[in-house]
Amino acid sequence: MRRGEIWTIEGIGRAIGREDRIVLIVSHDALAGSAPMVMVAPIDTAGAAPQTLVTVPIADPLPALLRLDMITAVRRERLRTPRGRLSPEDQERVDIALRTALDL
Repeated sequence: MRRGEIWTIEGIGRAIGREDRIVLIVSHDALAGSAPMVMVAPIDTAGAAPQTLVTVPIADPLPALLRLDMITAVRRERLRTPRGRLSPEDQERVDIALRTALDL
């Protein structure tokens, strides 16, 4: 697992949130590769999320909107299937949005 990879994550919860979701790994590679928890940002593939200063639209590896306003930590074992990796250009846009979201 590396920063910039897109994964399917096992859903949890009751009526809402049970289905599997798609997320972007935003943890530093040293942490994403060994820590029990991984920092991720949800990915909206349905077009329901509004575009803001901290969302990033991408077209590859899938058309979606990255939600850098909703970063969370998940257990590594919930990550199921790798779906691809961001381009260097998209990763740079994610880095800018993360700095904005976290006021860094």
